[in-house]
Amino acid sequence: MEEPGYTSGTPDESYSIGTKREVPDIVIEVIITSGTINRKELYKPKKVPEVWFWKSDQIKIFCLNAGGEYE
Repeated sequence: MEEPGYTSGTPDESYSIGTKREVPDIVIEVIITSGTINRKELYKPKKVPEVWFWKSDQIKIFCLNAGGEYE
């Protein structure tokens, strides 16, 4: 059971290109409701190279830059 205010960093889908690794190359989140959590922040500690968000028939792709920020 999760604590109140705790959010899991488990994506809807994740993919590793080539060989399977602990940290995937791409994670995909399907956003159904708007929330207050910045989902990109969940993946920064693991340094996931790409995070994709699908919301309202639009896809937004964020890539981790050399400074450790998504753009």
